[in-house]
Formats: sequence, structure tokens, C-alpha cells
Amino acid sequence: MVLEEATKGKSLTMIDVDFSKAYDSTERFAKEISLRRMGFPEEGLHMWQMFDGDRNMHVLTAYGLTEPVTPECGAWGQGAVESPTGWLGFMCWMSAYVEKYTNDPYIYGHNEHQCAITKVIYADDGTYFQRTREGAQRAMDCVSNFATATGIIVKPTKSYIYSNSPGKAVTITTHEQSNTKYTLQTPVYTALTELADTAFFKHLGNIQTANGKSTIYDVEMYDASYQGNIFNKVNRNMAALASRNITAGGTLQVLKSVVIRQILYPTTYANMDTAQIDKLQRRVQQVVRKKLRIPSHIRSDVLYMHEDLGGIGEDDMIDIVNMNRLITLMMCLAFVVYIWYSI
Repeated sequence: MVLEEATKGKSLTMIDVDFSKAYDSTERFAKEISLRRMGFPEEGLHMWQMFDGDRNMHVLTAYGLTEPVTPECGAWGQGAVESPTGWLGFMCWMSAYVEKYTNDPYIYGHNEHQCAITKVIYADDGTYFQRTREGAQRAMDCVSNFATATGIIVKPTKSYIYSNSPGKAVTITTHEQSNTKYTLQTPVYTALTELADTAFFKHLGNIQTANGKSTIYDVEMYDASYQGNIFNKVNRNMAALASRNITAGGTLQVLKSVVIRQILYPTTYANMDTAQIDKLQRRVQQVVRKKLRIPSHIRSDVLYMHEDLGGIGEDDMIDIVNMNRLITLMMCLAFVVYIWYSI
């Protein structure tokens, strides 16, 4: 969408909202309503709520276990197998509320190949899309109202906005979280941080700018913090690998099980070009050549040649990345076909 608005001249306002301790701050009544919306059986719902209401927890300290306590929140336990599905139901409830009260979604595509997109939700990370700042403000009012009603905590300092349309600042409303005897205090209106086209931000583990630029190096983020990136991680791992007495076969195993897996996520989903990926491959090649004792006059292409031609038979880094990108595309297309047949 960011690429489309930059090339097609469309109007876009995009907001990323961060929830603080999302799973831990969910109230029991919010859990009950979201499960009921999912069609959860009443018998199972009562049994689950009974567990939440009667459970006692001990905290292990340096002096032993504390006295038992009954938690009031945290309906979705961190690490519990049911929590992701339950939280998804909770976010579906919020999404339905946002959809109902917003009327200016971003229109992706054109003519008969277009769709209206209001939000993209992944676990507790939500990004909201509107064509105008006014529409974005309505979306934020919906998120604020829903968060206030259900008890989840919004972090304005970790939320941000990108818009290619000038206008009034978009705000998000929060309330005091201390003991207020179940009454709302004076609301606090916080203007969301505006991202410039060249400001780096992080979303779902990917570091990029609003104009689509990605980097493999450590970078200063939009909030003046510094974020480590994949090149230095690979550099540290390869330096550690080079310093240890590991055989050639062991080196290749480490590459496949650790280093390449670490490289794949940011390179598959981010907008990284061949030149950036080649820099990662060259750093890996330096150590592999040393471990395999390849003479300096032999080109590194021997690493990627077929074994029948005298090569090592390893896959080129750009081929591995593009293969993962292709698999992701095929999965998305298969899902679209499944939805089409279902309809």
C-alpha cells in the first residue's frame, strides 16, 4: 500500500497502535464476550471462567513461595496454548467495532481488482489504514473507546502515524490506570508521532522506512533509539564460527541450522535488493572458504556449483531468499483461491 500510494499518487494515512501487556491486561468479562462471539459452547465457557475465577497462584521468590493470590486480569496467559486463538477472537471483536464506525478505508488496486482495507492485525500488533486524517482519527477514537471499555492498555509513546496528506494531528485517548474506584478520570489526548518518509520504524520484526527502504545495518529509529540489524548479527555469528575448531561439515550444518535461518526472516519479508543480500553472502563466504580451505585463486562460485561439476553444491543466498518469497506468494494465492471457492 505504501508503494502504491507513492507510485499512484493515492492518499493514505496509516497508524500503528501498540498495546502494553496485551495478553496480561485482558479482563475476564472481555474474554467471555469475545469467546461467545466465536460461538464457544456455554458449557465450556462456564468451565473456563470457573478456572479463571477460582485459580490461585504462587510467586517463587528468593525466600520461597508467596501466599496464594487470585489474579484479576491476565485472562490470556503468556505462553498458554489457547491464548493466541483467544486473543484473535478478542481482536476480531475490536475489528468489527472499528469497521462499523469508520467509513473511509484505503482502496487498494483499481477497477474490478480492488479491495477496501481498514486494518491489518497480527496478534496484538494492529495497523489501521484510511484515506484521510479525519478517517484515521475516527479509527483511533474507536480503538481508544474499545480499549477503555475492555481494560486493555494503549501505549501512545510506542504508536505512530504516517500520512502523505497534511492536516491536523491525530490523537489517541487514554485514561489514568491507577485505582480510580471504577470511574474514568480526565481523558488524556496524546498526538501520535508523525513518521517522515525517511524515518525508520519496526513492524513485525521488519525495519524499513515509509518510502519502502530497508537496510541490513544498525540504524537510528524514528524515536531516536538504535536498532540492531541483520548484518551485525551475521557478522558476530560468523566471527564466533571462525574462531572455533569446527570441521567443514560442521560449518555447513551451522550455516543451515542457524545463520541462514536468521537471515531469511528480514530478507524474505523486507524490501531488500540483491546488492544487500550479496553483502551478507560475502561475509558468510569468507568464513566458509577458510573452513573448507579453498585456495585464494579459486572463485567462490565453486561453493554453489553442482557436485557433479566439482562444486560444493550449496544454494546461493539470493536463490534461498527468492524461493522463500515465492513460497509465501504461492500460499497467499492458494488462500485467495480457497476463499473464492468457498464463496
